[in-house]
Formats: sequence, structure tokens, C-alpha cells
Amino acid sequence: MNDAAGACTLLSTLIGAAIVFLASSVLLPYFHFLPKAVTSAIVFHAAITLIDFHDIAFIVRMRSWRDCILLSITLLATIFLGIQYGVLFACLSSLIVVLKQSAMPRFALLGRVGTSRFKDVAHFPNAHRVDDVMLVRIDEPLHFANSAAMKDMLLRIERLGSMTAHPSEDAKLPAVSAVVFEMGHMADIDAW
Repeated sequence: MNDAAGACTLLSTLIGAAIVFLASSVLLPYFHFLPKAVTSAIVFHAAITLIDFHDIAFIVRMRSWRDCILLSITLLATIFLGIQYGVLFACLSSLIVVLKQSAMPRFALLGRVGTSRFKDVAHFPNAHRVDDVMLVRIDEPLHFANSAAMKDMLLRIERLGSMTAHPSEDAKLPAVSAVVFEMGHMADIDAW
């Protein structure tokens, strides 16, 4: 309501709250006689103004499919289960996504393809690792919640050569003299 009216200060919130309080205390007995269709139309109009279609189009244009899926699941849960369960489902699914990112950060080990290009060795069999240098591309934002998991994964790869190797196995790779991080795909980094 404040945004649609063009309000810019906190005082507008207090004025809006006072108007809602007066309307609900004085006019509520008169709302009893309104047909349910009219009441639902008022609620529908108020709810539809909360949806910003430009943001949804932006999310689709940016190809953020995870956010599109979360948005769709939240919308469907709210429509079919109700507002309380929809909000609860949205909070839980967002929490699950954050925990998954924190526990299993995505990164790729890079190898040389040709003379000046580096590709993921898991997806490009002709990509060869540089002898005593480990090249790592980190695909997730690096923050306090996933830094320990990232460190453990990198130490395991440095020692064993892959994430699929069991930590109790013997070292399979020669000692690494340098680790080079390619962070061009990293959207955010936390100060840790």
C-alpha cells in the first residue's frame, strides 16, 4: 500500500497502520455484509500487487533455474496448502539449498587443453593436469559456511587425486608445489 502510494518515509507506515486500525475497528461490522466474492476480490488485488513480474522475468532471463524452481514450489505450496504452509515450505526449501551449498561446494579441477586453454578434467578427457600445479575453479560463492568443506575437499584432492577416493587410502599424486585458483565464476566471497 505504501509503495503504491509513493511513500518514502517511515512516518507513512505509522499513518497506514493507524488507518488500518481505524478501518478495522470502525468499519468491520459493515464488512460483515459484503459478499465473499467482493472480499476475495479485495484480497486478490492486494496479493497480486505483491508480485513483481519484472523480477520474475529478470530471474528467468538470468537463467537462475534454482530460484525459478524455488519460486514455483513456493507459489504452488501457497496456493494448494495455504499461506502458513507456503511460507513454511519456502523457508525450509531455502534453508535446504543453503545447507547443500555449504556442505557440498561445487568446484572443478582444471587441465590444459592445447597451449592456452584450461578445461574441467572430469568433463574433458583430453585435458591434462599440469605436473606439480593444481588448478582449481570454484563455482560457488565462498563464505564462512562452506570454507571448511572446501578446504577439506581440496586437501583430499591434493593428496589422493580425486573426491571419490577414500580418505584412508595412500597418496596417489606427487606433492603439489602450487595451487592456482580461477575465481572468475565466483559471484561473492566472504572475508574469512
